[in-house]
Amino acid sequence: MFRWKKYFKVPPAEDILEDKMAANPYYPFTVVRGKELEFSVRYTILYVAIAGSISSVILLVVWVTWGLPQNALFIIPMITMIVSLAAVWNYKDTRFYILKPKQKEYIFSHNDTIHVRGQYYNIYIRLRREVRSGSKPYYHLVLNGYEIDARRITGSSTNVEKLRKLGQKIAKNLNLNYFDDANTSPHHVIRHFRMDKQVFSFRRD
Repeated sequence: MFRWKKYFKVPPAEDILEDKMAANPYYPFTVVRGKELEFSVRYTILYVAIAGSISSVILLVVWVTWGLPQNALFIIPMITMIVSLAAVWNYKDTRFYILKPKQKEYIFSHNDTIHVRGQYYNIYIRLRREVRSGSKPYYHLVLNGYEIDARRITGSSTNVEKLRKLGQKIAKNLNLNYFDDANTSPHHVIRHFRMDKQVFSFRRD
């Protein structure tokens, strides 16, 4: 039996993260406009939806061209196309996460449309435990906050101690709060507290 892991060993998620942090101390952000930090992403589901749209259109064309019976099965590619196009429209925009260190503010936007702007105490790095079967629990780190899309920033790892330390280091480098998986934990690192009600949202639902 061929054991691919023996020949194609994938580095642990925490080692990959450590390398990325060595290359960029502000990971997952990059410095833009001289003073701000920016992190932009597109969701993988966008490309899946595009592939689904193209595949369903091709299937419909073949179906009609070959004169196949338009029975109940004909509805399947129709529904697939509609759902895929809806997903393309929903996820077409690039998500931007922006940190303003001087003002201690963050912005979350879809392209040029700002959805929320808030203070640093409402955005954070957090350790998350994954729901999996098996004896060893897996963890990963996310960037999350008030009215922003939670974004996973690491792979999965069972080395919770090292992943926790790296998460705390990321939060330190970005001057953000760090929260452990448990709501109450001695591993939380709180740098910013809510002192007033200065949180204002531009979210348009």
